[in-house]
Amino acid sequence: MTAARSPSLWRAMTGLAIWMLCFVALYGGHALGCLYRALLDEVVGLPILTWLLVLIWAISLTMLLWLAARSLSSLRLTRAGGVQPLSRFMSVLTLTVDISGFVSTVAIGLPLFWMPVCA
Repeated sequence: MTAARSPSLWRAMTGLAIWMLCFVALYGGHALGCLYRALLDEVVGLPILTWLLVLIWAISLTMLLWLAARSLSSLRLTRAGGVQPLSRFMSVLTLTVDISGFVSTVAIGLPLFWMPVCA
């Protein structure tokens, strides 16, 4: 069995950092795309700008799911062996932040599907 290693504070903040970058990319990209009227040609019923924003959103969600899976496995390792309380706390904190980042990213990306771009 491998020894459980406590996630660092930098790792614990990664989930919300990805959410922040996704937020800036989605809303900044949307604002700039509408300002310059770029990528508004439709492909399969939606503007290219919408498809690009959905791609950014999907990549962010994938990264957050991967981080949450790693955090869950780290938490399972800390539960399996006798570890220090700080290590267990950091594992729980990291998993909680990853899940909250994922939920927040889902919430900011859902309007892409039912609101028209540049309306």
